[in-house]
Amino acid sequence: MSKVVVGADSLDGYLTEKDITYLDRMDKLYIRAMDSFKILAAGGFSSTLANEEKKVIDIFNEMGHVMQDICKEAPGIKVYSFETEKESHAEASRVIAKLRDIRTGHNEFVYYIQRSYEMLFRLAFNNQDHSENKNYLVVKTPVTAPIQNYAVHKIPDIDYKIENSVMCVLLRGALLPSMIMSKEIEEYSSHGYVTPFALFKIKRNDSKKKKTWNIFLILTDRISI
Repeated sequence: MSKVVVGADSLDGYLTEKDITYLDRMDKLYIRAMDSFKILAAGGFSSTLANEEKKVIDIFNEMGHVMQDICKEAPGIKVYSFETEKESHAEASRVIAKLRDIRTGHNEFVYYIQRSYEMLFRLAFNNQDHSENKNYLVVKTPVTAPIQNYAVHKIPDIDYKIENSVMCVLLRGALLPSMIMSKEIEEYSSHGYVTPFALFKIKRNDSKKKKTWNIFLILTDRISI
């Protein structure tokens, strides 16, 4: 096990002028949103609150358009709602809403984290041409008469995607669901690949003029469940 600490200044030299422009646009939008957050948190007349909610909705829609622009120029970034059919977007929105809701308790939070990981698993490993890249599972069934029966199941071939991959965990509550997803990957792998884990702990310091972030990365050996 090893521990790596990465500060905010570690990104210096990697961000392009265009990256900085995008970040500046998002920062200004979020500042506008926080102005409305203050009004919503203070309470008041329903008409005032409704007006601020509309402002927040408009701001977040604008943020979404900016993020779409960013992702178009960075094909390596995959966003669930940008990569999937519209019919699945409601499910994603509901799960995210539950994760972000202050009323969501710990057990419920872990459940929706697992749901989100399952959705990401489908996006990453099942979104393939059904006519290609298949593996086969041969499993023993409970049927033993007149002889022991076996079943054959086609599953996506994900071997080329998981070689030397690492399961990254950003939230403490996501560790158990990610372990379950790692087990899914092992089951899909033709040679039983078990992912190692990278556990991230992110601390933000808003007290300074220039925001600083410390990212603690702990690389672990494979975790078995």
